[in-house]
Amino acid sequence: MILEHCNLNHGDKANLYEKIGEVLKKIQEEIKGISDRRAKEINKVDTITWSNIEIAQLLVAVFNLGEGEWQEV
Repeated sequence: MILEHCNLNHGDKANLYEKIGEVLKKIQEEIKGISDRRAKEINKVDTITWSNIEIAQLLVAVFNLGEGEWQEV
């Protein structure tokens, strides 16, 4: 949806937005991997300290999915 909006409104810059979309897709894949690993760790540890990368990935997920969509995140 965001990329479609950018393509409609920015035409010649669409390629840039496609590249941004590719980067966001890779970040989402990394988030899934981290999420899977964290799910296993939660059963072993009472508290877990988040890395800066994980915090950044969480922010990207909230940006893409919207506030309050925690089940999707």
